Amino acid sequence: MNIRKQIKRKECGNHRAEEELRFKNALLSTQQETALDGILVVDENGGIISSNQRFADMWDIPSETMKSKSDERTLQAVMDRLANPENFLCKVKHLYEFRDETSRDELVLKDGKTFDRYSAPMFGANGKYYGRVWYFRDITESKTAMDKIKSSEQSLRELSETKSQFVANASHELRTPLAIIRQFIYLLDSGIAGPLVNKQKDCTSAALRNCDRLAELINRMLDLARIEAGKVNIDPSRVEPSLLLIQSYTDFLPKMETKKQRLILETPNNLPAVCCDPQTIASVLIELLGNAHKFTPEGGKIILGCRQEGQFLSVYVEDNGPGIPLKDQERIFEAFAQVDRQEGPGAKGTGLGLTIIREIVKLNGGSLSVSSTPGNGSRFSFTLPLFTTEKLLIQRVLVADNDKKSIHLIMQGLKRSGLQLDIKTASTGLQALVIAGTFHPHLVILDANLPDSMTPGVFKSLGRETLEKRGKVLMISTDQRILRSLVRQGVHDYLVKPFSVEQLLVKVAHLLGNEPNVKVNQADPARME
Repeated sequence: MNIRKQIKRKECGNHRAEEELRFKNALLSTQQETALDGILVVDENGGIISSNQRFADMWDIPSETMKSKSDERTLQAVMDRLANPENFLCKVKHLYEFRDETSRDELVLKDGKTFDRYSAPMFGANGKYYGRVWYFRDITESKTAMDKIKSSEQSLRELSETKSQFVANASHELRTPLAIIRQFIYLLDSGIAGPLVNKQKDCTSAALRNCDRLAELINRMLDLARIEAGKVNIDPSRVEPSLLLIQSYTDFLPKMETKKQRLILETPNNLPAVCCDPQTIASVLIELLGNAHKFTPEGGKIILGCRQEGQFLSVYVEDNGPGIPLKDQERIFEAFAQVDRQEGPGAKGTGLGLTIIREIVKLNGGSLSVSSTPGNGSRFSFTLPLFTTEKLLIQRVLVADNDKKSIHLIMQGLKRSGLQLDIKTASTGLQALVIAGTFHPHLVILDANLPDSMTPGVFKSLGRETLEKRGKVLMISTDQRILRSLVRQGVHDYLVKPFSVEQLLVKVAHLLGNEPNVKVNQADPARME
């Protein structure tokens, strides 16, 4: 038995020796003198095992020090050159306390140089910790170049912001005097300030038209400045594209008839819902249809339609007007761009419409493009992402009720809805008003019997605040007569207490433009008292 133990111990010793030999060979293979990195290898106690010449050159360590493998002198040489040696020392101590960790950061030297530092533990096949290898790379030049790029980008951003702010301020300051000028011209043109002869009437009419054109330009400049400043917010929701297109089609029919143009609607059956802000997308359709009407000759044809393309819906407006030269088809989306395109009498644009709607489409997750052949009309199309719950932004819900139990049950129900909601609560009408002022809820669930006896005032103020932000109001109460009267005042929907979780979620999902993703036990539904 003793002989067997001795043999076993000898085999273990040989295995350990082989393991250490493999480890040292691995280290030697990393010590190529042509390496870009400075390499330092230390044992489990921090003692120097080996290093390459690149490491010594980077840290200006004398060759005698490296040959002596003096841990203290090498560490001191490194510390002396660092701009923040205490921070480096803390990281070194941390790595020897937590041996499994790798670490990477940048070291800044006193002379301004920057090194990229990487450190990794070295383990044998048996899991034994043998030490740590450190890599240092001089990134001073690349860091300097990157800092210059960032500085240039920052300067360009600041210049762009200054330009946008100037345009916004200038446009805002022009609106008031222009409105006054237009009002006085209107007094003359309408004859209120006294009769005019025909030539004078022609002059005032031309002045009015140009005042309106200038007002449109100022408004477009303000819109573009707001977009560039990132101050245009959108509220994506689940939208049925056919309804959006039908509304635009209906609104534009009378205008098309003024030039005897045919407006054709192409909407396939069973179109999937899209995720977009319906109000801003409606403005895109208005711009595209307005352009098509303007550039299409009398008696021409305009097509408004859509079709599914993968995970997007493509919406298009096609006309049989004069078309756009190929060289101008990308330039038309630039601000104030003018192209060689025939317009109808008096049809002059601001040169900002396409620039603005392209940015609006981008904000909605799509892209705007054009295809055109001179003499054969133009086709403008934009894409919208198909609706999925993941594409919706988190929607904000404010619950105002003085009953803690009711609030708790509503909160639990909303959390089970599968919708992405940010929920805040209030127990009084005044508290609800304060929260809504900064929270801007997409939906307010409001108890009609709040304790501070200011529900009518709360509803008017809170409702106005919510509706201005395109939000919805869901009233709850035990008195159905009060709820019905509030609906006549503008409430979107109501629920009579007690109601089930399922009833609540159906209402909430409908008002937020979603579908509820929860199944409630019909045998024992939770009740909101």
